[in-house]
Amino acid sequence: METPEPPHSLRQKVLKGSIYLVVRQGFTVVVGLVGMLLLSRLIGPGVYGLYSAALGLFIYLQSVGLMGTHLYLIRSPQNIPPSQFHLAFWWLLLWGLVLTSGTLISLWFVGHYWEGTSEFVRVALAMCAFLPLSLIAYVPLAQLERALNYPRVALVESGSTLGFYGVAILLAWLYESVWALVVGFWISQIVLVGGFWWLTRYLPRWYWNGSELRAMLSYSITQALSHWLYSVRELAPSLILLPLAGKEAIGYFALTNRFISILSAAMYAILRISVAAFAHIQDDLPRLARAVNQAMQLQTLALGASFVGFMVVAPYALPLVLGEQWRTETILTIFAILSIRYLLAAQFGVQGSALYVKKQNLTMLLANIAFAVSFVLLSYGLMFLLPMPYRLYGFLAAEFLAHIPNYYLIYWGFRRTIGRLDYRLSMLWIGIATCLILAPLVSSWLYLTVALAWLLPVSRRQLAALYRELRTHRAE
Repeated sequence: METPEPPHSLRQKVLKGSIYLVVRQGFTVVVGLVGMLLLSRLIGPGVYGLYSAALGLFIYLQSVGLMGTHLYLIRSPQNIPPSQFHLAFWWLLLWGLVLTSGTLISLWFVGHYWEGTSEFVRVALAMCAFLPLSLIAYVPLAQLERALNYPRVALVESGSTLGFYGVAILLAWLYESVWALVVGFWISQIVLVGGFWWLTRYLPRWYWNGSELRAMLSYSITQALSHWLYSVRELAPSLILLPLAGKEAIGYFALTNRFISILSAAMYAILRISVAAFAHIQDDLPRLARAVNQAMQLQTLALGASFVGFMVVAPYALPLVLGEQWRTETILTIFAILSIRYLLAAQFGVQGSALYVKKQNLTMLLANIAFAVSFVLLSYGLMFLLPMPYRLYGFLAAEFLAHIPNYYLIYWGFRRTIGRLDYRLSMLWIGIATCLILAPLVSSWLYLTVALAWLLPVSRRQLAALYRELRTHRAE
């Protein structure tokens, strides 16, 4: 029988891994924000929208290609045989080649028979060709994440970010073309793949077992379907927003969404490490519920601080950096809507990670079906009803509202499978962060709400406890 890891040892690894990831991701936030601002000034909304549409297609295909095997490897018991990694490698390689071939043929067909898509097709072809290489990199990445070796993971990802912005900014300054971003994307992928392989020294050996592959995919198929449905968000800008709201709308949405993604680095860090950490304690339900509750609070604090900081600085910095071709008021309005939605998503994303670990893939599948159906119906309905200048905001409203049934099903699934959570403190902090985010758009008086975080004893006690715990484990 497998010996569970001592609580203190696991907690120490998780906290140290979280600190490394958040610190590294903080560096990535700074580089990413500066890089995106410079790129946006050089290329403008149209070029950035074109690249973002192709990147959204790549991200969606990457989700389809993984088929949940990455999470399967992370969640497997500590004594998993090496043959499972070899099997995952060959499956991802073969499936990736099939998927890439089908994608390239489909893109060629679209570009040949659909007028006005030739530039998008060329960009998408150049980026999607890297799909097989990207997929097999998840095997050595799973080895690093199983060992909670997040300092090395963060190091490689930081190098990938620097590679993208360094190359893309230089080429955009010289040529002002979408291909500057494409070449930067190529460099970032090479750094990412090469870094993971170099750190793990993983050498694949031929191994194929049909029954083991079926067992692997039977676990991951419902999760994969769930991710594919939720990843409709990645395709929606190019399939819904672009034809109904225009090229400029997708440029504004893509840029602001990119700012949100960069500032949400802490959320992604905590979500990533939570899967490996929850796998160690999945049989201890009270302890698992406490870990989820703490992760929710940490995410709220990290995201709230990032989003509020952006809204304080952006009204003064964006006009200077982006220039006259970008409307700052539009970016701030989109950012406010998306950031509030991300604060709520952080609460239920970590619960979803725990449900995946507990093999509640069907619950997550139903939740994401509810989101996908609601999103498509609401977005098309609102955008057809609204006049052209307001369709972008209709799209944002649809995305916000479509998450409500998704959150509801995750909430009930977690409560039924694992237990109850205490949302009061997290929701209080979300309310305070929301007021601070809206302050630049509504009234500066909303900044006074930050005093609530210190006036309420329960908030002060929890903030002090989290600070002491992180400081203690950092010293260890």
